[in-house]
Amino acid sequence: MANQDWKAILRADLDRIGERAVRDDMNTGGGLATGGEDRKQIIRAWLREQDEKREAREAAAYDLTQRTFNYTERSFNYTQRTYYVAIAALIATLVGIAIALLHL
Repeated sequence: MANQDWKAILRADLDRIGERAVRDDMNTGGGLATGGEDRKQIIRAWLREQDEKREAREAAAYDLTQRTFNYTERSFNYTQRTYYVAIAALIATLVGIAIALLHL
């Protein structure tokens, strides 16, 4: 039971410290890395979990960006079509006025 307790405490400490600080500490051989190979393995596993979480967040953000881009592209196409219809209506109006003036 004591074996699981220190692992849980270590994970809680890692969560409290934050990924960037833990990664920097591991890269510089700081105090977190001391304490044996078991401790280092737990820290590495925790860092892998954090990487997976970050990649999942980035993938979700990318998907949102793509959906927004597609919506913007569709909106632009709709606006462009509306512009062309307005120009066609203007031309039809001018032709109608010209025909009306010629019959006078």
